[in-house]
Amino acid sequence: MGSAFPHIQLAEELVSLDHGENLAKAAIQAIQQLLEERNRLRQQFGAKQDEIYALKAANEDLRRLVAEIHNYYLGTTSKFVAHLKEIEATLNQVEATKPGLNGDDSLASLAKRFAPKPERGPMPTA
Repeated sequence: MGSAFPHIQLAEELVSLDHGENLAKAAIQAIQQLLEERNRLRQQFGAKQDEIYALKAANEDLRRLVAEIHNYYLGTTSKFVAHLKEIEATLNQVEATKPGLNGDDSLASLAKRFAPKPERGPMPTA
């Protein structure tokens, strides 16, 4: 299709090339934005993964501490119950051997006998 005016045909071809170039530039810019967004999301994902690992480690530490505290209190409770049984046995023995003994005297002697000792059980570590 020949035109009587070759400069008009040239202008139309340049506009057509310009339009194609603009489309290519827009596509390149869109791809760059997608890549930047992908990289930003990867960084966010990595940060969240690090947080999850840190929380899991903290959770394991807490579980270990709770288990230590549980064991400590079980041991303390066992010792306390053993002391109560010993006190009960001693009271029964005192009542059986000396029925006429004044109750206040027997309580005072028991208080001296079972006074807290300076030794204490192991405390849980942090």
